[in-house]
Amino acid sequence: MVGRVPILFHREESRGTTAVTYQKLVTMTAQNPTADLDLIWKTAILFASPRPAWSGMMQFVQHGTHPGKSSFVFLPMIDMSPSDATCIYSTLKFLCEHAHHHNAIPIITFDQPLWWKALLIIEAEPEGSDLSNIVLRLGDFHTEMSFLGSIGHLMAGTGLQEVMELVYAVNAVVHMMTGKAIARAVHAHLLIDGVLNGLILSDALGVALPLQPGETEDVAPPLQPGEAEDVAPPLQPGETEECDAQMSSEENTPAGAGTGNSDLDEVAVLYAQLMEDQCLQRRLAMLM
Repeated sequence: MVGRVPILFHREESRGTTAVTYQKLVTMTAQNPTADLDLIWKTAILFASPRPAWSGMMQFVQHGTHPGKSSFVFLPMIDMSPSDATCIYSTLKFLCEHAHHHNAIPIITFDQPLWWKALLIIEAEPEGSDLSNIVLRLGDFHTEMSFLGSIGHLMAGTGLQEVMELVYAVNAVVHMMTGKAIARAVHAHLLIDGVLNGLILSDALGVALPLQPGETEDVAPPLQPGEAEDVAPPLQPGETEECDAQMSSEENTPAGAGTGNSDLDEVAVLYAQLMEDQCLQRRLAMLM
């Protein structure tokens, strides 16, 4: 029976809209030993360059036994449309039968469109059906795609798209900003988040960013024979009062007023908050 899935016809019955009831979440508190790894990774750029990526950081700090080599078993394919109710019903019955043989609870994960159809099929089954034991999980693919799209929408016009185009192709960046190209979007956001935090920490702590291998500091070229340094021209009569008035007005101006620094800081803070929410969502998805 492993190499063949029996096709069971499903008759769709209209019983109205299924009410989805969400249980109250249990508040759990636990000490997370990796809570400060984000801060360590973001500040590591001030000490060495190039800095390892996030996956490399995890390899440095995580130690212990390896779970071993994974194995994959290809189940038989059903030559039908995945969105067909008969195809979904046959799949659910097939998995319930194998879970019963192994005395296990069937846990099935669907993406959003198929999850809703599978939920309607399970709710339409009579009481005592073997499908009622299924734990139906909604995959985090569409949730993450929607979240990445919201970042691209909120950060539109801030230069985020232009920065991504320095690394990725223009057509790819369009899909990354809308959350379609998830793998590239996550990698790009991690790169930009690390660079922004490095620049902010470098400016706040007064620490210069380390140079890349083969990179040298910008040094002014030596003067050529007969060349003189640029010297400011002498002040003309009446210019002293004007300069003093300009300096006094700048001293009375609040910090960041009239410049784009405050706007840039707000954009950086907003982007950092969105990235923290994104990382938290991904960690919760891995724990579920």
